[in-house]
Amino acid sequence: MKHMIEEPANGRVLATERKMRGDRLELFQGAFDVLHDKKQGKDNPEIAWRLSNLGYLIRGFERVNRESRDNCSRPAGVLHVKVKKPEGILDLGLVSVNVVTNAGVAYIIDALQNLTEAENLRWHGSGTGNTAENISQTALVAEVGTRVSGTQTEGASANIYKTVATLTYGSSLSIVEHGLFSASSSGTLFDRTVFSSIAVDTSTGIEFTYEWTLSAGA
Repeated sequence: MKHMIEEPANGRVLATERKMRGDRLELFQGAFDVLHDKKQGKDNPEIAWRLSNLGYLIRGFERVNRESRDNCSRPAGVLHVKVKKPEGILDLGLVSVNVVTNAGVAYIIDALQNLTEAENLRWHGSGTGNTAENISQTALVAEVGTRVSGTQTEGASANIYKTVATLTYGSSLSIVEHGLFSASSSGTLFDRTVFSSIAVDTSTGIEFTYEWTLSAGA
């Protein structure tokens, strides 16, 4: 009779990594870093928040992994966050692998026909609605505050679009969603993401860094 031997945790991580392909691997690195740092979370608010957010990361990673397994590929959006408080900055790192919407895809196609302007996809908004992301969504669930026009640059390489904006708030709120839009109000929701709650007040700002990667080749 054969006995089942459970694979060590680090072996499962390596097995998962082997399933990733090309630049998709870096999307998973944030979650592995959180797991490796788990023991530090008790006294470290950054790590503690990352642990609370891990479920949202995994949900996005599973989507990417399915695409890699099925030999599919789509442009990948990721969101990084820093919380700016009077006492200092909390760097929460990678918070989500995001969902580009149907409306967002249509906007890009229209831009290629010179019907819309791709450079307008720079408006950052946030909200308090934690309904799961869906490609059919056209707005945040519960948008709050004022949208901010983000900077627009290349990321670490020429195939990454990067936009950064810091949002501030007029009251105490629990921010759980971010959207990238084509306008300061209304407009097209290009991408929506949900994450673990971030408490803000009038003295707190959130710096959102959104990156959208286009990969060449098959």
